[in-house]
Amino acid sequence: MSTIKKIALFNHKGGVGKTSLSVNIAFALAKQGHRVLLVDSDPQCSLTTYLSDEAAVNEWLDESETDKGRTIWSAVRPVLKGQENPRDVTPVERRENLYLIPGDIALFAIEDYLSDAFGECSKRRSEGYQKVTAIGRVASNAALQVQAEFVLFDSGPNIGPLNKAIILDCDGIIIPAACDQFSLRSFLTLGVTLARWIKEWEGLSTRPPEGAPMLGGRPELIGYIPQRFKVWGGLPASDYSMFMSKLESSFSKDIVELLRGKFPDMAMRGVSEYKLGEVKDFGQSAIRAQREGLPWWEVGGAAASAWPVFNGIANRLKDYFNA
Repeated sequence: MSTIKKIALFNHKGGVGKTSLSVNIAFALAKQGHRVLLVDSDPQCSLTTYLSDEAAVNEWLDESETDKGRTIWSAVRPVLKGQENPRDVTPVERRENLYLIPGDIALFAIEDYLSDAFGECSKRRSEGYQKVTAIGRVASNAALQVQAEFVLFDSGPNIGPLNKAIILDCDGIIIPAACDQFSLRSFLTLGVTLARWIKEWEGLSTRPPEGAPMLGGRPELIGYIPQRFKVWGGLPASDYSMFMSKLESSFSKDIVELLRGKFPDMAMRGVSEYKLGEVKDFGQSAIRAQREGLPWWEVGGAAASAWPVFNGIANRLKDYFNA
């Protein structure tokens, strides 16, 4: 792969398994021999606590505003305080080929900063562009340090300015979805939000200040992943099977067709190609895996069947980028 690919797992609905998907996709890519950087951009720090013990997390949070800081907040804070460039942080190696920029509860404060920063961009002020690109620049610099091919952002469940800055800087988006009515409704607001963000940045990217860092502004729609459904006889149970069909229809209408209508060069694949895989409910095995900081397939038992699922998702991701 010639360039770093930045990907956000994003859905503003909570409880759809963004963190679990981020971890298992990253472990699968790493097992295949690809270097992966995970960025915990959710102030709840679920990704960080999944992959790290309590003592390490407490140490990172205690030191985040010191010279020893290595969280995402440690890296972006200088820009928010008026410096031009973010601070380089050394990613934490979690396993061969797998690295982490730890999250930080202090990242909650970035929402107000970035809201003001997008306003500064509308006035063509350099400091606005420096702030909205800060997290993307941190991720790119860290990926270069560890020679990562993929960067995966585990984003929080909201449509605030932090996720706006992350999404607009990514090469692609993966949308996790649960098999329930609220996920169907979330697709509608997701499509409208993505279209609005892209259109707004089109305006902000015209006539920027000379030398200002820029967001990519046009993330690709990679696909969606339905998960946490029950199975019967190896297939989704009838109620969940019905939701699978509804999810595909809603994804097509509320996201693919909407984006395609506003941006003719986006979302050009057939609808069926957007489903990257199906992840059933692994119940207690998933809970045990999180407790032990492992991918699901390594806890054994029924969860061993998770490997072909995530191996397949990793392959679809690589095929998308022609890795």
